[in-house]
Amino acid sequence: MREERSTQLVLLPSYNSGSLLALTAAEVLDQWSHVWVVLDGSTDGSVEEIHALASKHTRLRIVHLRPNGGKGAAVLHAMRLAKQEGFHHVLVMDADGQHPAFQVPEFMELSTKCPGAMILGVPVFGADAPSERVYGRRVGNFFAELETLWGGVRDSLFGFRLYPIEKSLEVMSQTVHGRRFDFD
Repeated sequence: MREERSTQLVLLPSYNSGSLLALTAAEVLDQWSHVWVVLDGSTDGSVEEIHALASKHTRLRIVHLRPNGGKGAAVLHAMRLAKQEGFHHVLVMDADGQHPAFQVPEFMELSTKCPGAMILGVPVFGADAPSERVYGRRVGNFFAELETLWGGVRDSLFGFRLYPIEKSLEVMSQTVHGRRFDFD
């Protein structure tokens, strides 16, 4: 049995994720108790499906934002709420099942060992991955490394990330960025 801390939260920001949202949330609920979904102006069937899942799982919280403000705004809004409710860390995952839910406990354990660290996932591309995608990411990652003076950002686009909430909010309050995808 894994040890869960009541100060760690899994967050699924979602904009029109379709039926994948409820499937992803169910997989995450199998791994972790505190799960929030931020419906960022969603207008598709995912809204009804996630509410149906929430009616069966009291550990699933749904936050509605209208209109769509982008992933960064959704994460930032949820972080502020989470801080008010006593959470210290938030693990952000894509709502469409791109990230392996079975790795949630591993991220959370790392956050207890390194509580001030942002922990970044790294994608594993199969041999069948389009070369444009793989090489394009390498170019973007080079510039992310340059910007952070080789700070160890192995993939700047991969959204499977654990943030220490308080430090993250401090950084985000110092900039006008962080509202849409520039948040990442």
